[in-house]
Amino acid sequence: MAHDIYEGFTLPTMPPSPTYLDAWRGMLRYHAKATSAVSTQLQSEVGLTLAEFEVLSHIFEHPAQRLPMSELARLVVLTPSGITRMVDRLVRRNLVERQSIRSDARVQHAVITEQGLQTVRKANVVQSDAVAELFARPLEPDQIEQLHSIWKTLEPTTASF
Repeated sequence: MAHDIYEGFTLPTMPPSPTYLDAWRGMLRYHAKATSAVSTQLQSEVGLTLAEFEVLSHIFEHPAQRLPMSELARLVVLTPSGITRMVDRLVRRNLVERQSIRSDARVQHAVITEQGLQTVRKANVVQSDAVAELFARPLEPDQIEQLHSIWKTLEPTTASF
């Protein structure tokens, strides 16, 4: 005997479409599979996890190729202790170094090293190829535009997370 899992339960903001849960689950499944595939490729070809690549990319893309640790934590959505542990691993591998600023010794910056530059450049090629294969090739340009619009709409709703 089938029963309605929502019987007696209402969410005032529940979308009227019955497909919203399928859309949510589909996004979660695709995200898990795609990030796993990209992470596996980065690990096997460059020796970086996806999280390490993300950290290096943010530093690399900054005009000064350095970021305050607090800003880096915000960009990659890690706690201060989480970013400290991540940067510690990258420092041990000589991919980044920590530098204090003269005006406030409490502020530490993560600075990409020459070895980090070489590594992130290789990783960018691996990641770009993986994204093309997993994301760009299966979709039409208008579908990519739709997704871009959807993510831009949803992004402000995650500001408090």
